[in-house]
Amino acid sequence: MHIIDTIQNIILPNISHLGIWGYWILFSAALLETILIVGLFMPGSTIVLIFGALAANGYYDFGDLMWFAVIAALIGDNINYYIGRKYGYSWAKNKRFIKEKHFEKGRYFFNTYGAKALFLGRLIPGLKETFPFIAGSVKMDMRKFLFWDLLGCIAWSLEFLSVGYLFGSSLSLARAWLGHLTLLLAFIFLLFVLFYMIKFLIIKDGKSIWQFQKSLFYSIKENPDVEAFTKKHSKLFDFLAKRVDRKKFSGLPLTLLSISFVYLFIAFIGTLLDVMHFGQIAQFDLMFSNLLASFRSLSLVKLFLFITMLGNTKTIIIISLAVLIILIIHKKHNYILPLSVTVIFTVLSDNLIKYLVGRQRPLAAVYHESFYSFPSGHAAIAVAFYGFIAYILIREIKNLKSRLNIAFAAFLIIFLTGLSRIYLSVHYFSDVWAGYMLGALWVITGIAISEYYLFKHKNGSSHTINPSVKIVSIALIVLSLSGYAYLGYTFKPELLKLPQIKTVPIDNITTIFKNKKLKYTYTIIGARQEPVNFIIVAKSDKELLSAIRNAGWYLADKLNLNSVERFMEALISSRPYNKASISPDFWDYRVNNFGIEKPTKSVKVRHHGRIWKTPFTINGERIYVAALSFDEGFRWIVHKISPYVDNERDFFFKNLKNNGLIKKYRLIRLTKPFTGKNFYGDQFFTDGKAYIVWIKD
Repeated sequence: MHIIDTIQNIILPNISHLGIWGYWILFSAALLETILIVGLFMPGSTIVLIFGALAANGYYDFGDLMWFAVIAALIGDNINYYIGRKYGYSWAKNKRFIKEKHFEKGRYFFNTYGAKALFLGRLIPGLKETFPFIAGSVKMDMRKFLFWDLLGCIAWSLEFLSVGYLFGSSLSLARAWLGHLTLLLAFIFLLFVLFYMIKFLIIKDGKSIWQFQKSLFYSIKENPDVEAFTKKHSKLFDFLAKRVDRKKFSGLPLTLLSISFVYLFIAFIGTLLDVMHFGQIAQFDLMFSNLLASFRSLSLVKLFLFITMLGNTKTIIIISLAVLIILIIHKKHNYILPLSVTVIFTVLSDNLIKYLVGRQRPLAAVYHESFYSFPSGHAAIAVAFYGFIAYILIREIKNLKSRLNIAFAAFLIIFLTGLSRIYLSVHYFSDVWAGYMLGALWVITGIAISEYYLFKHKNGSSHTINPSVKIVSIALIVLSLSGYAYLGYTFKPELLKLPQIKTVPIDNITTIFKNKKLKYTYTIIGARQEPVNFIIVAKSDKELLSAIRNAGWYLADKLNLNSVERFMEALISSRPYNKASISPDFWDYRVNNFGIEKPTKSVKVRHHGRIWKTPFTINGERIYVAALSFDEGFRWIVHKISPYVDNERDFFFKNLKNNGLIKKYRLIRLTKPFTGKNFYGDQFFTDGKAYIVWIKD
C-alpha cells in the first residue's frame, strides 16, 4: 500500500508536470524500444504502461498517447526493417553481429509463421525488436510488412496503455464489482481462458520462440567485442556463470530459490510491521472487510464454507496420509522429508506468529474462530501443502501440457482457499496475503532440500509402476477427496450476525469531528477525498429515507448483476434509471449505508450522495453524515464527477427545505477551503462548509 500511495501522491503528480513533453517522452521510449539491440535494454513498454496509468488519473489524454505510441513504434520498426533489408545478410556472412547459422534459424522461423509471427512478435518482449530486422533481411514485401506491422503496433500500444489505464483505475473497478457470484464465476472462467491461451501458445510455438531467442543470445555472446569485454572482466563473469549453471544445485537452482526467498521474506516482514503499527495495509483491511460484508450473500457463504475446508487441519491430515502412502509405494522416499519439513514448519511458524502478533479476528466474521488472525493458517498451509504436491508432480511428469495443468490447478486451489477466508471475514486481506508469503517461504525451503538431494543422487534409478500400485494410488486419491467432500458438506458452523453499531450519546454534533479523520470520506486504499458536507439528524432510518423520497430523491439500488444490466441498458439507450446503483465510499473505515440520487433525462448525468449511519445520537435522535456530488458525464466505464461539490450540497439542502422537511438547520465550517481529487481522479473544490439539518417528524 505504501508503494501505491507513493505512485499516486508523489510519482504521478511529478510526471504530470512535464505537460506536453510527456507525450514526447512516451514517443522516444516507444521508438527506442523498437530499435535493434537498444530495445533489449530500454524499458519502453514499462514507460508506456506508466503513461496509461497517468491517463487514467486525468493527466494525459488516452487517445493522444495512443497516436504517439503507434507512430513511434511504426517508425522504429521501419528503421529495423531498413537495416535488415540493407545489412542483414551481409552481417550474418561477416559474422560480426549475427552468426549465419543463427540467422538461418531466425529466417526459418519467420518464413514458417510469416505475417502471424510479425503481428504476434510485436507483443512479445525480445521478439518485437528483432522481427522487423528479420523481415527486412528476408526481403519481405514492403506493403505486407507495413500492413501487419501497423496492426501489431496498434495492438502493442493498446495492450500496454490499456493495462496502465486499468492499473490506474483498477481499484475503482474492483470496488464496483466485488461480491457477486456470477461475476466471481466469470472471473474464474477468465482465469481458465487465460491459462489455456498461454498454454496453447507455449505448447504450439514456445519451443520455436525459445530457440530463436537462444540463437539471438548466442549471436551477441559470440560477437568479438562482447568476447573481449568478458575476458577483461573474467572473474565477474566466471562468478555469474557459476550462479546460472543449471548442472549444479549451487548454480541456477540455488540462485533462483535464494532470490525468491529473500524477496518474499522482506515482503512478509514489511506486511507484518505495517499490521503491527496499524499502517495503510491495516486500514485497507478494515475498509475491505466492511465492503465485503455489505455485499455478502447466503449462497456465496455456503459455497465458501465448503471451499475453506481445503485448508482445514482435518482435510490436510487426510490428504497428507494419502500422499505419504503414495510416495512410499511409488518408492519416492526422497520427497517425504522435504514435504514433512514444509508442512510442519508452516504450521508451527504460523501459530507462533499468530501468538506474537495477537491480532483479533474481523468483527464482521461469518462464524467464530478461536485463535488469532495474522497470518492466515489456511492460506499458508494451502501454499505449503498443495504447492509442494504440485512441485512433486511437475518434477516427476515430463509432459509440458500436464505440467501446466498441474500448476494451474494448484494456483486455483490456493487462490480459492485464500479468497474463502477473506469472503467469510474470518481473516483480513493482509492475513491471507501474509499467509501466502509464509507458506511460499517454507515451500522454497522444502524444494531446496529436495533439489539438493536430487542433484546429489542423479544416478537414482526410475521404477516401473505395476498396475496394482496404480489402482491403490487412484483409490487413495478418491478416498482422500471423498473425505474432503464429506468434511466440506458437513461443515455448518453457527453463522454470526453482523455486529450492531453501539450508540454513543453526545451533546454537541461538532465534537464528532474533533477526530480530523472523520471530516473526510476516503477511498478503499485510504486516500482522502471529498469532505463530509451534510449532517442529518433523524429519529430513524425510516424517517430519514422518507424525507429523502419526499424531497424528490431516490434510494439507489444495491450494486448487483441486475442493477449493472439495467444501468448498461439505460446507458446504451440514453434514458434515465432513477435508482441506478452507486459505487461505495468509506467514512470511519465503513462503507456508506445508503446511496441516494436525483436523476436527470440520462443515466450519464445525476445528482447523487452517500450517507453513513454514525454511532452518535443527540437528544435521542440518530446522527447521519453524507457527501453529495454531481455526475456531469460518463467516460469509459465510470461517471465523471463535477468539481463543484458545494453546489450539490446546496442543491440537496434546497430540495429538503422547499418541501418543508427541515425542522431547523445551521451551516458550519468543517474544513478549510481546499482542492483535491476523488477516487476516479476527478478534481473537486470545496469551501469546507457543511449543513446540519434536523428532519421534521
